[in-house]
Amino acid sequence: MHVPIGHEPVLLVDALVVVKPEMVIAWHRRGFRAYWTWKSRKKGVGRPEIDTELRDLVRQMCESNPLCGASKIHGELLKLGRP
Repeated sequence: MHVPIGHEPVLLVDALVVVKPEMVIAWHRRGFRAYWTWKSRKKGVGRPEIDTELRDLVRQMCESNPLCGASKIHGELLKLGRP
């Protein structure tokens, strides 16, 4: 067998490691936990949060005018200069 200088042959027996089944399960659980932690992280996308002041104003308008719909409240907010 020809082996380049500076390289030792790697035997399959040297690469095998015997582990307990509990260790494999622990690795799987750790990987599963890490995946779902990464998957459920806050990505910074989506609808931006509404200021509490604006939210309170909308709730006050809803309570004082129960027959007004969303379009009416939106129009009133636009008159006030709110988006």
